[in-house]
Amino acid sequence: MTAATTVSNSSSLAPPRTPLRVLTILEILASHPRGLSLSQLSKILGAPKTSTFHLVRALIGTGHVTETENHYRLGPLAYKLGAMITHEFGASRDFKPTMQALCSRTLETIMLGCLDRAEKKSVQLDMVQPDVPVRFVGTLGILRPLYCTAVGLALLSFQDDAFIESYLRSETFVRRTQFTIAEPNELRRLIGKIKQNGVAISVALWELTAGGIAAPVFDQAGKVDYCISVAGPADRIASHKDEIAVAAHAAGRALSSMFGYMGPYPGA
Repeated sequence: MTAATTVSNSSSLAPPRTPLRVLTILEILASHPRGLSLSQLSKILGAPKTSTFHLVRALIGTGHVTETENHYRLGPLAYKLGAMITHEFGASRDFKPTMQALCSRTLETIMLGCLDRAEKKSVQLDMVQPDVPVRFVGTLGILRPLYCTAVGLALLSFQDDAFIESYLRSETFVRRTQFTIAEPNELRRLIGKIKQNGVAISVALWELTAGGIAAPVFDQAGKVDYCISVAGPADRIASHKDEIAVAAHAAGRALSSMFGYMGPYPGA
């Protein structure tokens, strides 16, 4: 009787297997950004293919996992969750004072963008909004193309040549508006200007009603994984682009210095 009671109490303390496996799947896919096949995933997970398949299908249904060419990767909801965690507890706290100061200076929405190197896309990690009636409202954790937003262009332009050329060869360019740059050679020329000026300006490239100006943030090694951007209605960004560009440039330079970058800041 005593032994049976002991077994029962021990079992009640053990965590449920399914939730643990779901979390482990997300962790595994986060460490394999290029994706895994079902066989690879089930082997790492240590679970039968059938069980792994049902768990992955459920995660695909919620948007936490995507499937492309029989390979599974993290989906948009997983990125959104990561962005929410970063927003509350992660690196975005280091950016917050500069973001708030830039918001007060420009009276526009300030976005913290990050490069997803595996997907070759940008993701918004944090946002500070002004107290004005009409303002840009972004969505955290959603992957966006690099070629047609200020955040994406600022991140793309300051990668090494191999990354840029690989991106230009592999990306499928879509003209979202009549102003979208969707031709590789034209994009190369724009990247050259952004490298020279130190800011990326996007007005109506992604949406006709929205615009943005972004500046890169260099780390101690001179690598760019983040950028800071000013986003707002297209007409307001266009009419004040010079002063906003100066403010965004100063913020990117200050953040780069804060993260230990000692080299010359572009456009200075």
